[in-house]
Amino acid sequence: MTREELEHIIRASGDITDQYEFVIVGSQSILGAVPRPEDVFTVSMEADIYPLQAPELADRIDGAIGEGSQFHETYGYYAQGVGPETACLPADWMQRVHRIQNRNTQDRGLATVWTFSTSSSPRLWSHERRIGSSALHCCSTAM
Repeated sequence: MTREELEHIIRASGDITDQYEFVIVGSQSILGAVPRPEDVFTVSMEADIYPLQAPELADRIDGAIGEGSQFHETYGYYAQGVGPETACLPADWMQRVHRIQNRNTQDRGLATVWTFSTSSSPRLWSHERRIGSSALHCCSTAM
């Protein structure tokens, strides 16, 4: 998934839920900090997302633009509506977010994307490259 595709998911999620702010977790969260990462980081066609202020609306996202939806069939990527319990984030995660807000998100789809910088944890970054985003979820509480 590219940054532009993630922005499309943010825009569509805003239209579906009438929410303004979203959290993206998992492997696609790298696109918040690194708009053009190495190809190995863009293999997934799924973005894990939920509305920050109304996580219960994630099911609407999943139903409308989730796996197997018309959206997925049309564009080749999709959103998976998740919840705050999906990722084990550190207590200060809101201070580490990267925000995406631009014309591609219709300026209303402000996405709160959690990532960490390579300098803050090169060991985990390397681990992420070898085994996937689950390393971030399992190890993030140690950060």
